[in-house]
Amino acid sequence: MRCDRAIAKGFRAAWFTSLNLWQYWEAIEVPILILHGAKSDLLTYDLCNDMIERNPNATLHRFHDCGHVPPLMTTDQVDVVTNFLTRDMNPGKEAG
Repeated sequence: MRCDRAIAKGFRAAWFTSLNLWQYWEAIEVPILILHGAKSDLLTYDLCNDMIERNPNATLHRFHDCGHVPPLMTTDQVDVVTNFLTRDMNPGKEAG
């Protein structure tokens, strides 16, 4: 599964790069699952790490062999999401 690399151009515009939305991210009070395609041109390692540091409700899972959009087509990929969504039903179980 591939993404059009040109989609990233809009995210490099001056108006977009000057936006500071961290206050909204930090205000989220429910569990968050970040699915990071490690080969993404948009969602970088540094940004993912900032997201984890800025919101203790966030859990990060990296898919090392995919781009921006993890396809969630294999059992191990789907299990990451399933485990996250059912963790309250299975105390002590980590996502992925």
